Parts: sequence; C-alpha cells; structure tokens
Amino acid sequence: MNVSMMRPALASMCTSFVFAGCAAGGNAGPQAPLCIEAGAPASATLLQVFRGTLAGGAHSSLIAPEQLAVSANDMWIADRGRGELVRVDRTMQRSVVMARASGRVAGLHVDRLRSVYLALPAQRVVRQLGFDGRLEREYRNIEGRMIPVDVVTDGTGPVFVADGANARVVIFNRLGQVTGTLGELVSRPSPFLSVNALAQEAGRLYVLDASARKVHVVREDGAMETLDLAGTVNLPVALAVDRWHRIFIGDSGGRVVMFEADAVRAPSSIEGLPRIAQLGDLWIDETGVLYLADTAGGAVYSLQVTAPCP
Repeated sequence: MNVSMMRPALASMCTSFVFAGCAAGGNAGPQAPLCIEAGAPASATLLQVFRGTLAGGAHSSLIAPEQLAVSANDMWIADRGRGELVRVDRTMQRSVVMARASGRVAGLHVDRLRSVYLALPAQRVVRQLGFDGRLEREYRNIEGRMIPVDVVTDGTGPVFVADGANARVVIFNRLGQVTGTLGELVSRPSPFLSVNALAQEAGRLYVLDASARKVHVVREDGAMETLDLAGTVNLPVALAVDRWHRIFIGDSGGRVVMFEADAVRAPSSIEGLPRIAQLGDLWIDETGVLYLADTAGGAVYSLQVTAPCP
C-alpha cells in the first residue's frame, strides 16, 4: 500500500487518567519542576503503585501484568499470571475482571471511544471488546500469516496491527477488512527488520523495530523518519508518545529513556523512576502521567513526568 493512503487514517489519540499526587503508602512524592528546558533530564514523581485490589471481599493481587492501557476513567491490565483482563477504576481501589485472557496478550490498547483491543499472537487475531467486555469485532488477515504483537487506533479511523511474523503493519478498516500494509517486501527492501510495538499521536504512526534498534515515524504525507536507538536501549520492548511528541522507549530491564520531538540528540534520562524488575509495557497520557507494568514485580506504577517548557 502507498503510505499516503494512511493520511485519513492517522489521527491523534488523547487519553487522560490522573491519580492523587501521593506516593505509595500515602506519603507525598518529591515535587517535580513545573517544566523542563530542551535537553534537560526529565523528572518523574511517583503517584501510585497498584498491586491489586479488594474485590468481592477477597484480595486480588496482580501476578504478572504484561500489558496495560489507560482511558479517561479506567486502566486496563492484561495479567498473564492470572490469565485475566482486568479493568481498574481511577482511584485504584476497585477492579473488575472483564475477560479471560489465556495465553500471551502481546498488545493492549484502548481507544477514545473506550473500546479495548487485545493482540493475541497464539490465536492470530486482534479482538475488539466493548467497555463491558463483550466481543465487538475480530481482526485477522485472510491468508492467515499475520501474528499480531500490538495494535493502535483512535476509534474512528483504521486499525493498525503490528505483524510480528512478517515485519509489517497490517491496516484494517472498521469492518475488520484488510485495506493495506506498511513495510511489505514487494519490489524494494522493507524499511523494517521487525515490527514489535506501535504508537499513534497527532497524525503520526510510530513503529518500534527492536531488531534494528530503531523507531520509524510515518507522517501523514507518507514521509518516514528514523530514530536510531543504538547505544541507548539494549532490549527495547515498549513504546509510547506523549502530546508533545516526546518518544518514550522502555527496555525489558526496566530502563526508560525519552527522546524529544523533532530533535537529533541523545535521549534524556528520566529521574525518579522506580526500580522495575521486568518491564512489560508502558503508557503515557495527555497530562504526562506515565504508567509502567512490572511483569516480574507484579505491579503497575503511575508517575507524573515533567512537561517541556513552552
């Protein structure tokens, strides 16, 4: 597919999900500066640590949260250890099991209309669920070669699926029909060695190519730019982009780095991040709250990241 066909498809995705400004245990976290200048290290203030809630009178602990997504009022967690998709309210005091999620959930996404998408590689399908957990639609390609490892959409335009088996992005319309691909090897070398994670923000599609240690940025006009991660991230596993176009890359070892928008420079460190045993996923909302899923540690962290100065 000509990349320009993505023009009506790429749209901004905005979410907001803010917790009280207290660290775990009820103690106020350190105050972050109001904003940071270009090139300065970002800082993060711990807001909350979620390890499980009291549901139905019995403690329900996270075991191995591998994916997460955040909407305006709720957080969704795919817990591989429990084999469940859990919805948590913004107070982090109540949770509801919305669906069984047997096997690996490689990608989890919630759109601005509050539909939830699960990329299930073993089943070779992306499932779209409503807010109540009911199945709304499935996305799979006819030839059966696609192995989905991530998914993004704004809820009104096409659905972009990372195909881990074929190093491409498969594009579906809202009826679940394939309308094109990105990175398909036809008559020219593919720009991707692998496709591992996706992000979408303000008319741009971001593609994490872990094998090449690169992030490819596809713009609305079809132009593609590449961010080289070599020497900064060893094993990139997660990708997120905030409203200021800052790119956050998560390493499986728990390190998170930030690249500023449209800037050719070394990544900025983020001061104040907790120690993560094994990073499964990350998400950042429009207010600058960063969420980290610690798969091995059985916890989800929320942190306020300092915004850039005007």
